[in-house]
Amino acid sequence: MNKEEIIAVAREMAKSHRPFMLGTVDALGRPQVRWMGDLLLEEPLVMWMACQRQSRKVGQIQARPAAQVVFSSDDFSTVVTVSGRCDVRVDAANKKKVWEGIPTLARYMSGPEDPNLATLRFVGTRVELLKLAEGREPQVAEL
Repeated sequence: MNKEEIIAVAREMAKSHRPFMLGTVDALGRPQVRWMGDLLLEEPLVMWMACQRQSRKVGQIQARPAAQVVFSSDDFSTVVTVSGRCDVRVDAANKKKVWEGIPTLARYMSGPEDPNLATLRFVGTRVELLKLAEGREPQVAEL
């Protein structure tokens, strides 16, 4: 696959509205991986997520912005790992954009004005695509 095809697979996985994993780095340099819900995708691989403002991931991202997101197909035959940088945004415009782009947030937050709502902006810089059923080595695309 060429670079554009690898990125297209990553975009399709990100648009699947399935839970995915977000990895950050804690103060001791240990990886911290957690499940996340839906996200809002922009071009080419900018992903907006939401979380509680007091969550550990907010402090981890503020201290060390390196992060990864991991998506998989239902049968795990395709796994996409996107590496990049993440930052925390709590301004009203981004909170509104994420609120409108991720309708499931209503289960967890009262609205875009909720003071506990933080948005995470992840910018992907590298994609690894692994087709497990085909037994291939990961294919890599740098953005």
